[in-house]
Amino acid sequence: MKDEKSLQVMDCQSFRITVAKNAGSCFGVNRALKCVYAATGDGPLFTFGPLIHNPRVIQKLADAGVHSLSEDEINALPSASHIVLRAHGTAPQVVEALKQKGFELIDATCPFVKKAQEAAASFASKNLEIVITGEEGHPEIESLLGFAPRAHVVGNSDEADKLISALRERGAQKEIGLLSQTTQSKEFFSQVERALKEAGFEVEVANTICEATKNRQADAYKLAKETDVMLVLGGRNSANTTRLAELCAQIVPTYHIESPAEITSEMIRELQERAQHIGITAGASTPASQIQELVDYLNSSIKRIE
Repeated sequence: MKDEKSLQVMDCQSFRITVAKNAGSCFGVNRALKCVYAATGDGPLFTFGPLIHNPRVIQKLADAGVHSLSEDEINALPSASHIVLRAHGTAPQVVEALKQKGFELIDATCPFVKKAQEAAASFASKNLEIVITGEEGHPEIESLLGFAPRAHVVGNSDEADKLISALRERGAQKEIGLLSQTTQSKEFFSQVERALKEAGFEVEVANTICEATKNRQADAYKLAKETDVMLVLGGRNSANTTRLAELCAQIVPTYHIESPAEITSEMIRELQERAQHIGITAGASTPASQIQELVDYLNSSIKRIE
């Protein structure tokens, strides 16, 4: 979150609140939302799956008449309907099918996701064995697999070790193309790269983790080391927000919440007893207004129970 320096440090009677320098909605998310709001006056508007992974924002869009639909629901729409392609990207085969049905498409794909798609397509054109670090079933991964259908997806160290063993057992080609879901951790990506090289593979690397993710992770890690408790704000279905919560939890007690409504008076009292300094960070799909709302809620709640 930028241009809101007043949120960086908040002094309260019981503890201090610091918001991470880089927190909240990123360029790709803001771009996707602008795409949608710019098209809202052109009649009914639909998104192919949730535009971003923030349930509160999705509800706000629904209230404005922008509805998230599944593939089956979209197939039932009349041709010429306006459909927004989500920020996470869409497989090229799906895009082509939507065009064939006569839908008007608005591309809100994050530019960094597009770079990952290009990397996947490039590796596939070279007939490389492809490994993607990411979450099986995540919409971004599904879009990448559209460009590299035979790619292997690994989400943790155990999966990576099993894949490497399987590749060695079947005598897979020595050259491997490695890329990542844009919201994965840099540490895990580097770990997989090292493991592949140690196993004797030649690795062509496309580091497709976006800068916003790197910066948020670095700032969250730094802040967690300076605070007693971390609050991570954002959708539980958000991969990058989950990464932030996991990273912070390695250092200090961490709460992943979607809204201040999840903070009970008991939790406030626990924070008062445990912490003199509380850190806040937020995922790339979390608008600055929601971060401000959390800070305001903490301040008002403290005053209310003291």
